[in-house]
Amino acid sequence: AALSYVSFVTREFQVSSVLRPVAINELDALNRSQLYTLPPIEALLKVRGELESYETRLGYFRKNEALFGNLQSPGRTLEQTFESFNKRFVSIALQDTGKLDNFNASVRLTFTYPEGLDGAAILNGFVKYAIDAGHEKIATDLKVIRDNRLLELSSKISASRANYDTEKEAKIALLHEADILR
Repeated sequence: AALSYVSFVTREFQVSSVLRPVAINELDALNRSQLYTLPPIEALLKVRGELESYETRLGYFRKNEALFGNLQSPGRTLEQTFESFNKRFVSIALQDTGKLDNFNASVRLTFTYPEGLDGAAILNGFVKYAIDAGHEKIATDLKVIRDNRLLELSSKISASRANYDTEKEAKIALLHEADILR
């Protein structure tokens, strides 16, 4: 019975990855811009949010269908295969250490996969995809903030220029009037 069970059951493997906060010097240029601040813990939490995002998982799955070929069964749609992958295989846990700081914070990502898949490539690719998606969102946020600040500065410059022109015209008028009186 045990031999028949072993021969019919698909073997499963597990691979995991632990993500830690990025070094503060990696975020120095962004934080010094005074437009956007991102502490290492917050960066880690943003990556965790991307890893947990349904859209990120689905996007990665669609872009890398070849990696998931063994999960595809006849008669199942791509979305059904993805749901099987999403529910069963990936788990994410933030290490609960009470107060988070740069030294003890981490995110553990575990991927359980059946025989025939390259679990390490899938997990590493997924982490890279999620980090890249986070970079894109930060870049978009930074662009919006920069454009808003430039618009604000442009309006302040226009207002200052108009104020300067008005004051200059008023001084010219006063000087002209004083000259006429003399």
